[in-house]
Amino acid sequence: MEEDEFELICLLDAFPTDAAARQQLSVSEEIFSVIKRQLKHRQFRAALRLHRQEKALKKYVARLGRRETMCQIARSVDFSPCMMARLLLDAKYGWSKTTISNFFKEAMKDECELDEAEPPNRRGLSEQAYARVMQEIRECIDGDVYCSPLADRIRHNMGVEYEYLLLETLRNRQLVFESEDVLREKGLSKTPDVRLLLPIGVKDSRSGHLHVVNWIDSKAMFGDRHTHETENASQRM
Repeated sequence: MEEDEFELICLLDAFPTDAAARQQLSVSEEIFSVIKRQLKHRQFRAALRLHRQEKALKKYVARLGRRETMCQIARSVDFSPCMMARLLLDAKYGWSKTTISNFFKEAMKDECELDEAEPPNRRGLSEQAYARVMQEIRECIDGDVYCSPLADRIRHNMGVEYEYLLLETLRNRQLVFESEDVLREKGLSKTPDVRLLLPIGVKDSRSGHLHVVNWIDSKAMFGDRHTHETENASQRM
């Protein structure tokens, strides 16, 4: 993908419905959505340091005390509801990351699991206060398509699926390789999904240059310049 097309995608709020506008893009609606989710997640991570400042948190906690929900507060400042919930639960109750994660896990259980489970640890909250916290966490999870535990689970499952497809493709092409599991057993510090025992050549469709590929790592994410320079850099062998 050319840089100008990527910049255009960054500017668009949604996949174009007009046929003429769609001709400017070489990607499908699915790939467009993956790119937008990745950009939004990165935006929230960058904004996290601003929202966790003491002055900002005091304002948010005061608004929460006036019966505004955590999700409403997050949306009012264009921030991730789940990230906001974690910040507010820490600021208001002083709970650890583990305790807050346990609340999220509890909120994601279905009714059958809740009926069979032991009475929850309310961490000193009254029954009414505990019910409100759980209701607001569920609201944040349902309203957060970028940073919720459910969104993380979907991303993880996509990664597993793409790794499987990668290995199947290599086997079907009868390429000789070592998987990540084999590399870990050998004690290597850096383990891509696949290390090719016989490197392959891949021709650049634009320049015609031949690139030698020694290893492959399936990220289930769009490889823009930022991703290659940061998240993937540590895995280069």
